[in-house]
Amino acid sequence: MLPYNIPDPSNEAVGPFKECQLPRKQLGASSKSGVTAPAASAEEGPDSVSCQQAINSAQREKQDLAAQWTAATANRNAVAIAERQMRWSVLEFFALIGTLTFAYIAISDGRKHSVAELRAYVSIKDRVLSRLYVGQHARVDFKIFNAGTTPAHNMRYRAALEVFDVPFKGDIKSQFGTPAGEIPPLAVIHPQESHEAEAIQHKPLTAVEWAGICSGAWGLYLVCDVEYDDAFGNSRLTKFCAWIGGPEFAETDASARKAGIPKTDVVWILTADHNTAT
Repeated sequence: MLPYNIPDPSNEAVGPFKECQLPRKQLGASSKSGVTAPAASAEEGPDSVSCQQAINSAQREKQDLAAQWTAATANRNAVAIAERQMRWSVLEFFALIGTLTFAYIAISDGRKHSVAELRAYVSIKDRVLSRLYVGQHARVDFKIFNAGTTPAHNMRYRAALEVFDVPFKGDIKSQFGTPAGEIPPLAVIHPQESHEAEAIQHKPLTAVEWAGICSGAWGLYLVCDVEYDDAFGNSRLTKFCAWIGGPEFAETDASARKAGIPKTDVVWILTADHNTAT
């Protein structure tokens, strides 16, 4: 059904030509006076030329009016259909925007999930202490390990081994002993593989420092920053900081020296700060 229903005027009366529809005048009819009236003229009655022209003209006007009403109805219906289609088009457009938005969110969440599963994860492990003697530069050999499933690219690190108070409350990063102008090493660490690294004490260990380490007032801190790029083009940073010292450490170190072990494996205590990964 069309939206609009305009009345059809085709059944309306023709109009002002009723006299053309009257019965024909009787020829030779008598009047009341008995005198026969003259015959009706050919210009009178429904068969006259004037009546036929009037009727034809009225019929054409009626047909024209009906055609105009039909065209108007078609135009109004076309406008209604166009408005309805436009409303549906707007609704479809916003539905498409919503679908694309949800699809983008799903793809973004999926990509984040994939990155989290497949990215490289770098950590510090297998720390081995050596040369911890008064008058020498202590040394720690350690491994930078990639526990992820994709390579860590452009890996570079800075590491320091220094004696600080326990607990140390300063800016640990500012204590790196890297000489000015030194370029950090660059490497690629493949999944489940390690890169050998080292940290060397910047200045020789003094007797006072050694005594403080054994008592627990001071500690020997290993500080390391590892920067790298993952397979998805993101820059990552792993910060590590731990220390050794105290009576238990002193006892373990004395036993190792007595046994003639050149390198001492000890338990490192992680600090509250400077242990993060991005």
